[in-house]
Amino acid sequence: MVVSLAFLYNLWVIVYRFAFQEINGETLVVWFCLDYFSDFLYLADILFHFRTGYLEDGVLQTDAAKLRAHYMNSTTFYIDCLCLLPLDFLYLSIGFNSILRSFRLVKIYRFWAFMDRTERHTNYPNLFRSTSLIHYLLVIFHWNGCLYHIIYKNNGFGSKNWVYHDTETADVVKQYLQSYYWCTLALTTIGDLPRPRSKGEYVFVIAQLLFGLLLFATVLGHVANIVTSVSTARKEFQAKLDGVKTYMRMRRVPTHLQVKVIKWFDYLWLTQKCSDEEKAVSCLPDKLKAEIAINVHLDTLKRVEIFQNTEAGFLCELVLRLRPVLFSPGDFICRKGEVGKEMYIVNRGKLQVVGDNGKTVLATLKAGSYFGEISILNMGTAGNRRTASVRSVGYSDLFVLSKKDMWDVLKEYPAARVRLEAIAVKRLEKYKKAPLEKVAMGRCQSTPGLVETSGRVPIEEMQLPAAHAAPPLHSSHPPSYRDQLYSSSVSPLRVASPVASCASSARSSAAGAGSMAVAAVAAAAAAAAAGSGAGPRVMLDSHDVLECEIKRLRERLHTVETENAAMSAKLSQQQWEVDQRLQEIEMQICGGSSLSSQEENERNRESII
Repeated sequence: MVVSLAFLYNLWVIVYRFAFQEINGETLVVWFCLDYFSDFLYLADILFHFRTGYLEDGVLQTDAAKLRAHYMNSTTFYIDCLCLLPLDFLYLSIGFNSILRSFRLVKIYRFWAFMDRTERHTNYPNLFRSTSLIHYLLVIFHWNGCLYHIIYKNNGFGSKNWVYHDTETADVVKQYLQSYYWCTLALTTIGDLPRPRSKGEYVFVIAQLLFGLLLFATVLGHVANIVTSVSTARKEFQAKLDGVKTYMRMRRVPTHLQVKVIKWFDYLWLTQKCSDEEKAVSCLPDKLKAEIAINVHLDTLKRVEIFQNTEAGFLCELVLRLRPVLFSPGDFICRKGEVGKEMYIVNRGKLQVVGDNGKTVLATLKAGSYFGEISILNMGTAGNRRTASVRSVGYSDLFVLSKKDMWDVLKEYPAARVRLEAIAVKRLEKYKKAPLEKVAMGRCQSTPGLVETSGRVPIEEMQLPAAHAAPPLHSSHPPSYRDQLYSSSVSPLRVASPVASCASSARSSAAGAGSMAVAAVAAAAAAAAAGSGAGPRVMLDSHDVLECEIKRLRERLHTVETENAAMSAKLSQQQWEVDQRLQEIEMQICGGSSLSSQEENERNRESII
């Protein structure tokens, strides 16, 4: 920009001084200071070029020796030296003549580079293009006016008063304005020009009019491009709106619904929102799109509790799957009883959670709130049913994350999958159950982690079978622990799948442990009753034996409970993997996409497994 300002000074001043007023004793100091200050900027530009990096094989070079060699071996170095050719010393022999500084205009390549780079980087390119176009017009009029006055000074085309009769007596400023005005009339093809009188004047005026015609066509084309680029977004938006209105009219959509759709488009235009953000950045590479999405949506995603403290890579992949949606006033985002397969994050607006009647407001959601996370945490294939209806109060901007997108990302991040699965178990249980209660609870087949309350049997209420309630009273010795274990054993239930059989075996082990404890207590009591006449010492020994047996059985019961909890977690993991694999196979079968023979063999082998 600094070098461009120095170039513009030379572009405007050199031809003006040559045509109207050269350097004299009164203006010597001013013009010399300005001239050589611009030369100093040209010299500084050469020094900066010695330290300007360049790309070699896509890598920015910063070595000072290589930069110096690269610049000195380039054409730019010789052009910059030509711009500073010291022809000003000829002032001493031929007098002041500004045309000797015309080599300073070779620096125009830097001005063009500055204009091109500024147009790419500015946020207001149309305004910049309009300003540059006006400047180019003014420069052309300026040079043309100076050319006209040069012809006038050299006796014109045989007559000095061809255009203006008072030019001799007018000052320099008026002469410049008269020349500028005449050239403006000629180049804009407005007309009202003085009638030429000689052949030379006719040729000059015709050349001016032809040049003006070409200039007018060029300017008109640039202006048309600027206006078109300004109104491109409006035209595309209006085309979409017209298409929707035509469709609604042909399909005879009710009037109130048409008004609602048009108001939705009005809000979209007033807020300057893009209806298709994916299309707007589709030309960018994936990495740049990812960086843009991270800067725009990552803070929103971090508000969701289930995604906090997860891997950074997982969040970066997940943020690319967020889709912005806009809801109108009164729209239902979801209704009670629907199958939920996505979650929503409120970016702007206000939502209401309403009851069954649609009027009772249960809660209000504002920016930063989220709902529907249970839907994507559910590990079944059908999703959870919505437990309430959510309605938009006004225009609401939300981000949508579908369950399928999240699980596609989780395939690459197993650690995040395990963490989210644990969160799913906690949120779906709602309350943390005691370990003793979990022993007697069943597992829900559709949603691992969801504990059913039906079938809960506390250990205190467990009863032994009648056949093994107590040993015979006539026995002289209490039954051993091995006999009790053998008598308390229960055959495991037969199940259809390996997963169910493992779960049933675990529950049978817990029940067997409880039966052993009760059997041992009953046997000890019977033995104590049978030997009551043996004296106090026998009763004390029997009491000690019973306490030791009860303590050992409690330890055994605790071990069984721990093993059962570990087995339950392992079973839930295995069942989730089986469900996910079945869902993937179903999607592959329904998709019908053609795969190579190697991929088909691998898929078949996985299907068999």
